[in-house]
Amino acid sequence: MGIISALLSLFLAAIAYGGADGKDILSSAERVWLTNNQSRLVLAVETGYAPFVFLDDKGRPTGLAHDYLLLIESKLGVHFKQRRFSSLDEIFDKVRSGEVQIVNAVTNTPARSRFLAMTEPFISVPNVIIVRKDQSGAMTELKLAGLKVSLVKSYAVTEHMTNRGLQFVPDIVPDDLTALLNVSFGRSDAAIVDLATASYLISVKGITNLRVAGEVPFDIRLSIGSPIGEPVLHSILQKGLNAATDAERDEIKKRWINTSNQSIYSNRQFWVVLGGVLAGALVIFAVILVWNRTLRQQVAIRTDALVREKEALRESEAQNLALVTQYNRELERQIAERTAELSEVNRKLQQLSEIDGLTGIANRRKFDAELDREWRRAIREKRPLALLMVDIDHFKEYNDRYGHPEGDRCLQLVAEVLHSLIQRTGELVARYGGEEFVVILPGHSIQTAGEVAEKIRYTIEARKIPHLGNVSSQVLTISVGVASMVPDQAERPDTLLNQADACLYEAKREGRNRVVTECRIQ
Repeated sequence: MGIISALLSLFLAAIAYGGADGKDILSSAERVWLTNNQSRLVLAVETGYAPFVFLDDKGRPTGLAHDYLLLIESKLGVHFKQRRFSSLDEIFDKVRSGEVQIVNAVTNTPARSRFLAMTEPFISVPNVIIVRKDQSGAMTELKLAGLKVSLVKSYAVTEHMTNRGLQFVPDIVPDDLTALLNVSFGRSDAAIVDLATASYLISVKGITNLRVAGEVPFDIRLSIGSPIGEPVLHSILQKGLNAATDAERDEIKKRWINTSNQSIYSNRQFWVVLGGVLAGALVIFAVILVWNRTLRQQVAIRTDALVREKEALRESEAQNLALVTQYNRELERQIAERTAELSEVNRKLQQLSEIDGLTGIANRRKFDAELDREWRRAIREKRPLALLMVDIDHFKEYNDRYGHPEGDRCLQLVAEVLHSLIQRTGELVARYGGEEFVVILPGHSIQTAGEVAEKIRYTIEARKIPHLGNVSSQVLTISVGVASMVPDQAERPDTLLNQADACLYEAKREGRNRVVTECRIQ
């Protein structure tokens, strides 16, 4: 009887949840498991994490991350039971006690990985340093020393910052809005909040005295978590996320993150002011009609007075029209100036979030996003994806001997060479961190990627940049680790990254100034 029930469940699932090609995105065992366990699965809804998960003015869950969860439910053909919580700390307690099985919009950390299994991140947003506008200058995490900094309890960035040994005074608060208000009212010197949440709350709550002063090197990379003891549920959620197309992902992003210029006609203030002007004009027009009707009734005895009064009325109308026209022009000018300022701020924020400030090439955040995109594209097109990891040989000795300014110039020269050699569409050069660079090469086999790596190595050595700390050649050289593979759904981009890193380690072990394409991951 149990076998018949399971076969019936599979048959119904294939009908209800089949894709465009008639196939279920889940395996047969996963579909049976989901059918048998759906009734006990509880999704935690955090009620105050705007703009990712929060309640709208009618008390309904909404937000960017919530839209992702709704999309996954549609891909799986299910609807999970929901339970609302006011804090992430409370949600984690319920996961540990077994009362919650699905946690949306969480960033992976070492502490969380002990009880949660995470899907691949579906969005990455930088954490920024918020200060009052009367505090000038750019900020870094090192410049927070001695300052009182507001951080939200149980957030991943809070765990990251408090474990770094930085000399600031932590002010732990329950939510992002409290963190921003503490800075606004002078109760703390700075707050660390992700850029999307900060922009949303500052706009919605009308907090006008705050600004973005810098960022910290730790992005929120939102995933969907499930208990570590529920591997089948984790696999089901990951497959539901994988089924989301690029178009569906872009639609959700556009819905919550507006990157277009604001039009005067989409500005609420414009319509409020225009409505007031039109209402005033209607009142004036009604008064004119009544007044003219009265004048017509008395025309026989007040002809001369009517002429004078009508002339006065015309003058008044002309003055009113001139005032309204002048006001509208001034309003349009102010809106145009504000739109231009917002466009410039958005452009600078976009550059800050994707470009390395020293070398001018892509940074780690841009690399992570492009590697994820190219990985998914390689899976769809069943073609190889190659990755180079480049490290400057004996860079510490170079800094010690020639000084940090020359060390910075050395990094810039290497970045220039990489950028000049990597020009094809889809290829990307990025600074990975310190003296390490990475190169994404879509469509390259291990052989052609190795040839590109050797060309880069030869070009750097041929520059003959003096490096007396390099005992083997006395000039600046590099080591390169190369990896290439045709990925599938069961693998992650970290597989390619770890292989390239292992080959880079082997190149250093063999004496540096070389390219290694074959190695074993230890």
